[in-house]
Amino acid sequence: LDTARHYYLGMETVGYRILASISRYLKVDESIFRDAFNDGISTLRLLHYRPPAIPKRATGGHIDSGLLTVLAQCGVAGLQAKDKMGQWIDVPPRDDGFAINFGGLLECWTGGAVKATEHRVQTVAQSRHSVPFFFEPRPSTLIEPLPMDGVKSFEPFLYGDHLWAQTTKFAENFGLEPVSYTHLTLPTIYSV
Repeated sequence: LDTARHYYLGMETVGYRILASISRYLKVDESIFRDAFNDGISTLRLLHYRPPAIPKRATGGHIDSGLLTVLAQCGVAGLQAKDKMGQWIDVPPRDDGFAINFGGLLECWTGGAVKATEHRVQTVAQSRHSVPFFFEPRPSTLIEPLPMDGVKSFEPFLYGDHLWAQTTKFAENFGLEPVSYTHLTLPTIYSV
C-alpha cells in the first residue's frame, strides 16, 4: 500500500509539472490548471493484458476522456499512437520513462491548441503490463475557454458532468445517461 501511495503522489507531481509546462507554452497563468486539481480525482490503474488464445490485430483506437495520462510500461511493445499524418506508430516501451497521452478534455479546454493523443494497444504474443495514471481535476471544476486568442470557443461545463457523460457510454452504465453529475449526491472523496 505504501508503494502505491508513493507512486500515486509521484505521478501527481509529474502531472503538475506537465501542466505547468503546457501553461507556459500556451502563455496562460499556471494557476488555471493547478487550482483545478485541488481535491482532484486522479486514478491509478494496474492493467494486465494477457496474450489471446486467438491473436487479434489491435484494440480500437481511442482518446482518453480526461486531461492527461502518464503511462508506465513493462518493457513489452504493443502501444501505438497516431501521428500527424494519421499513421499508427509504435511507442517504444521504456523502463526508464513514461508515455504521456493528452486527453480529449485537454484538447477541448485549450480550444484545440493541444491535440488529444489517439492511441491503441496492439496484440502481442506475450503478457503485457501497464500502469496508467489518469490525471483528473475535481468534479466541480468549471471548464471554460482559456484566456487565449484564436482558439475555439465552447459552452462552459463542469468536469463532473463531462466525466459522467463519458462514463455512461460504457455498456455497464447504460441507462444512467439521464442523470447528471450535478444531481448526484456523491460521497466525499479523499486523496491518498
